[in-house]
Amino acid sequence: MAELTGIAAGLAAEHALIYAYGVAGAQIRDKSARSLAATAEQSHRDLRDALTEHLSAVGVEPPSAEAGYTLPTPVTNEDEATALLAGLETAATTIWRTATGVSGPDDRRRCVAALANAATQAARWRAIRGDKTTAPFPGA
Repeated sequence: MAELTGIAAGLAAEHALIYAYGVAGAQIRDKSARSLAATAEQSHRDLRDALTEHLSAVGVEPPSAEAGYTLPTPVTNEDEATALLAGLETAATTIWRTATGVSGPDDRRRCVAALANAATQAARWRAIRGDKTTAPFPGA
């Protein structure tokens, strides 16, 4: 079951991302950015649900969401919101990349898919911000 610790850590990150999207989404006014936020949040909700189901099915207690999270920066406007989301998605790539190394083959595929999703979302938020969009090795 040790190989599932990476999946559990990833699930905990998904809980935090969902919380952050709720906070940041309230500050996003641009229509296309709001649409991106809604789509990204839903993708994290879907992943959370799938990971929770998977861990439960193999007899591992999935980590629960916290009642609240301390965000790394204040979020009082759209610029702060998009910066937060770009940063947290980038941080998620590190968690998922680490998880690929401690997972069995089936779970590794889940981790790589989650890594790709977080890297894509991070690049989209950087593009909206006008920042450099590429990261040569997401999660490294």
